[in-house]
Amino acid sequence: MDDEVGRASIERERRRAALSAGESHGPMFMKCIDHFIWIGTSDYYRLLRAVTEKEEWEPWILYMLTAVEETALFTRGRIVAIRDLMEQTALRAKQLLPPRVYSKDLIELLFYQPYTKVQFLVDAGIAKRQAASSYLKELEQIGVLTSHKLGRENLYLNVALVELLRR
Repeated sequence: MDDEVGRASIERERRRAALSAGESHGPMFMKCIDHFIWIGTSDYYRLLRAVTEKEEWEPWILYMLTAVEETALFTRGRIVAIRDLMEQTALRAKQLLPPRVYSKDLIELLFYQPYTKVQFLVDAGIAKRQAASSYLKELEQIGVLTSHKLGRENLYLNVALVELLRR
């Protein structure tokens, strides 16, 4: 059993390093329990087999608890980083945008998802169509957003948020 616990400890440290280094074996945002299990697939199935064949629950439960812990730590770190980025963006926008453009609601909308468009501002009641278009262009001018033409409309990408989510 001690050898099993030792191997599990080494594997846990390897997975922690993989998560913090941003190793990914799936979609860009797959940093959840599935990802933890993915990078330790052989351990997961070996421990699960021990449950069914020998009724050895403890190593498998410890493995799953570690998965939950690592996922929670990663997620908390991601949330803190997003919140910090949102605060930095708000400060920058407040300093560089005209008062008619800057609002807390506008900045929060930019962090709802990595891209936005005029209709999102209209739907949120931030501005009418023409003003919303102007707001997004001004955010692009100060480097908060970059525009990408998609069909007949522009999508505005929050580049800093995308970069943070890719890490």
